[in-house]
Amino acid sequence: MTSWVNTWEDLPEGQWLSNDEQGRNWFLDHQGNHWFSDSGGYRMYVVESTDAAQEVEPSPESEEPVAVESVAEDVASRRNKFVFVGAGLVVLVVVASALFVFLGDDEEPAFREVIYWSDSGRGFSFHDEYAEMVYPNDDSESFCEEWDTEYQNFYFRYAKELDEGSPVPLTDTCHSRMAYDEYELTYEGDDMFRMCMWDQGVAQCKDIYVFADAIVIRNNYENSCQILISNIEPSSITNRSLYMFSEVILNGEIRFDINDPWTDQFLQISRDTYNEAKSLDCFFPQYEYDGPRMIFESDSGEASQATNDSLATVLVAQDQYTVDYRDVQFLLTTTVGQVECDLVGMESVENSSTGEVEIRESETSEAACIVQLYDTEGELEYWPHLSTGDMLVVKENGQQVCASSCLADLQVLHLGEYLYRVNLEVNEA
Repeated sequence: MTSWVNTWEDLPEGQWLSNDEQGRNWFLDHQGNHWFSDSGGYRMYVVESTDAAQEVEPSPESEEPVAVESVAEDVASRRNKFVFVGAGLVVLVVVASALFVFLGDDEEPAFREVIYWSDSGRGFSFHDEYAEMVYPNDDSESFCEEWDTEYQNFYFRYAKELDEGSPVPLTDTCHSRMAYDEYELTYEGDDMFRMCMWDQGVAQCKDIYVFADAIVIRNNYENSCQILISNIEPSSITNRSLYMFSEVILNGEIRFDINDPWTDQFLQISRDTYNEAKSLDCFFPQYEYDGPRMIFESDSGEASQATNDSLATVLVAQDQYTVDYRDVQFLLTTTVGQVECDLVGMESVENSSTGEVEIRESETSEAACIVQLYDTEGELEYWPHLSTGDMLVVKENGQQVCASSCLADLQVLHLGEYLYRVNLEVNEA
């Protein structure tokens, strides 16, 4: 049988006795053995015939459990200490967990499947496996046929519930999956997602920052950012709206003389988001665009009695950043008056008779003057942009704008602001 234990909890069953004059605790187990506190534990008392042994002999009253209360108080005190320590540990665990949530990996914001609208009236929605373009639906045509000129395969989102055997639409908007070979959407933390699309092996990645009522899409290649908003109803644009392809909000102003409540609301919400997002160190055309800076070179052409003379050739020698040709005007002023020239793209077409490749105008125009666009990057641009390397040939178009020798003033304007202006001396052929 052991004669030493480390704590009172290891003592055999029995009862506590009174303390002796030296303050030692005494305990009597059910086997009749006496124990006393010694050196941080409890030792069994062994009767010996020495004086030292007699010093620790129990007092005559050792059989009475008078020390139970004091020992119980000591035990209770220890238990209270354990309780306080345990409670402290619980608090520490809770605090550490809270710090982990707020200082560690942040929780993903609500982003997937939300419809975000651009200022042009189009929308976008992002999913794990694909991204969608979203269009408003005015119910004038079934199955989104009003957007058939968009060359998209539209569909409604349907719920699992059925109404007389037919799925119930989840939204009243038109949806079309964006075309790409591969797609990936990952959460990068700090309320930022990265979306990558691969087309013919070439990846285009954009960072998407999520705000309370909007997102900011960052084009990393150009370091430009666009604001799209979510807490707004679909716009009233249709496929007949002339401005729907361009940015309506530019430098904090509404373009194209648009005056409708939806655009006003978009401007207000996007302005609030812009004030929050300015710290991203990104260029926001919707609030920071103050006009392009470009360098042009030009040569005068020749005039004759014909009605299709080439009056000038303009080359874009350098640009700070490109602009959409749909926002560019060409004005030609001569002694006869001022005319606006239509932009007509030039394309390569194989002659079915000779098999040779010829450069032809891609469309016809009724304007008295045209500007033929020879776009070196035309195959890489979904919509033509005024950019370095473009050659622009100003021509009469079935009418005599400049007869014989004349002076002409050519103006290239972007959103009504002059990009380039030159006086041309057109000589007689």
